[in-house]
Amino acid sequence: MFQSLAGLFRPRSVAVIGASTDQRKPGGRALHYLRQHFEGEVLAVNPRAPGMLASIEAATTPPDVALIAVPANAVAAELARCASAGVRSAIVLSSGFAEVGESGQALQDAVARQARQAGMRVLGPNCIGLFGVARGYYATFTAVIGQGLPQPGPVAMVSQSGAVGAHVFSLARDSGIGFSYWAATGNQMDVDVADCIGFYAQDPDTRVIVACMEGCPDGDKLQRALAAARVAGKPVIALKLGRTAVGASAAATHTGSLVGSDAAFDAVFERHGVQRVHSFEEMVDLTAACAQGVYPRGNRLGIASISGGAGIMMADDATDAGLELPALPDAAQARLRALAPLGATRNPVDTTATAMVEPYLLQAFLGELLADVNIDSAVLFLSNVGRATELIEPLRRGLAQVRRVYPHKPVALVVGAPEAVRAALRDDGFLIYEDPLRAVRALAGLARIAQVRRRDTSAGEVARDFPALAGLRLNDERGALLALQACGLPVAQTLLATSAQSAIEAARRLGYPVVLKIASPDIAHKCDVGGVALGLANDEAVESAFERVMAAVRRACPDARLEGVLVAPMVTGGVELIFGGRQDAVFGPMVMAGMGGVFVETYHDIVLRVAPVDEREAREMIMRLKGAPLLTGARGRPVIDLAAAASALSRVSHLIAAARNVIAEIDVNPFIALPQGGVAVDALIVPIDSAGA
Repeated sequence: MFQSLAGLFRPRSVAVIGASTDQRKPGGRALHYLRQHFEGEVLAVNPRAPGMLASIEAATTPPDVALIAVPANAVAAELARCASAGVRSAIVLSSGFAEVGESGQALQDAVARQARQAGMRVLGPNCIGLFGVARGYYATFTAVIGQGLPQPGPVAMVSQSGAVGAHVFSLARDSGIGFSYWAATGNQMDVDVADCIGFYAQDPDTRVIVACMEGCPDGDKLQRALAAARVAGKPVIALKLGRTAVGASAAATHTGSLVGSDAAFDAVFERHGVQRVHSFEEMVDLTAACAQGVYPRGNRLGIASISGGAGIMMADDATDAGLELPALPDAAQARLRALAPLGATRNPVDTTATAMVEPYLLQAFLGELLADVNIDSAVLFLSNVGRATELIEPLRRGLAQVRRVYPHKPVALVVGAPEAVRAALRDDGFLIYEDPLRAVRALAGLARIAQVRRRDTSAGEVARDFPALAGLRLNDERGALLALQACGLPVAQTLLATSAQSAIEAARRLGYPVVLKIASPDIAHKCDVGGVALGLANDEAVESAFERVMAAVRRACPDARLEGVLVAPMVTGGVELIFGGRQDAVFGPMVMAGMGGVFVETYHDIVLRVAPVDEREAREMIMRLKGAPLLTGARGRPVIDLAAAASALSRVSHLIAAARNVIAEIDVNPFIALPQGGVAVDALIVPIDSAGA
């Protein structure tokens, strides 16, 4: 599928339809770039311009790509001529389509149908094009190309927004990052961000993939593309715009209200090892680090500095970023103390300002850090040494010597220096930053990517078949618990009581203490309306609670259908968790774990993943919760049965995945995790056909 873009990205010939000699126009600037740099054949098409072809059909042989820069209402006709002439790929620079409203959307839909019928791959419309650096293929009108060509390199980029993509490209180019390909997808009528990621994953000239995206028209395709990149060992760095979860508050369950669309993107990124960044600066810094192709074995960082304060700051930043700072061995510390008696030698190591006049100290300190098998990467703070001409050359020679001895460990230098010095240090194999935090974050990103590479590459188990749900009324608690029980979850036994006396009989049968909960298909959150009574220890308490619960719910929800109460055993001695699942509009089945109970939406302590998950991944989800220490014996609490909790969460994930056309949402809240086993004591399942009701 992704190889169908080969003609678009690697053409031998290009036609510019709507070509012009005026470089202020898109067709003129694109024609200029291509004629100046492209190694292949360039055809100019404009019936009103002397010396240009009157139509694409006049070409002797069909070009591989047609670059279309004509008014929107003329695009369909030009695509028809391209199809007739045998052109199989097109880039539509023209605007005036879906971005302008309903009429533009209708025009875009018609053009898309036409392209599909002709079997053409189309980038755009409303895009600024693409380029392939190795062959000088600049099929774009962006002004940044006129400001400086990129160097060939291992980075391929795709951006839905042309302006965002062009800006990030210019920052990356100015940071010395080399490119293989760059593309802006615009309105994504056909070719979208996922297509480009998938193509880059299979491209031999690309080692690092960078993506800026606003949304995703096809979640399954994006996951296939990300999986392909992961299998190929190519890190994907993504800037996802739009973090607001719109409409989540309208969801029926806690799961639905907690999990917005942006959280689903995070879950997909986690599944496929995508590194999400949140700024242009962070994207460029991590891209530069990945472009070197040197990854640490782990997350242990060594810090050296000519300033104690800078070393402390970087140590704080490293801890915040999840990096460890192991102490140097005693023998190494003794050697460093002999060189700089007033310096710090543990890690961070501090050469003191003496290194400004004796630069060999920096070489020695960095060498000791990199020689330690317990350190995976290093950062060296040099302040403005790079601006001191008398110091930088001997320092550079010494550092380069250390780098040659330890080429397999990433090393970042924090240094203020002219660009020529920075470029020379990059050529020596160092990552160059001016801000310590940026350097530490980039090394932390490399450590995360290295961890992903070591991780199991399977995308989760195949979803088990879900049990027959016919005849179960899923959207009430009792039916939901029965469905979960059929999937293998341990659930609390519940009995329906329609009177105070039958509630007492049910309580005697189950054994005291018990819980009463209102039974109604119209009430999702019972506590909010006074529909729950806990810890009832005898017949009198049950009788009183029955009347109290029924009266409270009648007052709060006069129109609700009340069928009585559910009587269940009171489970104590555990920790309340919430397990949930939902069908995301873009990516399909998702599974969620969180700290449960009535305050779940207040604390918002949740972890979301693509469903299904196996028990190993389910356990990892639970242990990533901020409240996880409550499960492992914090402050004298009992240690809960993590295996049982993980098994239950995995089963919920399989149900939501296998029943993706039947179940919209699942809410198990709480699942009480116990020292031995665990039990679901309340649940709600929303069928697809009633999700919007």
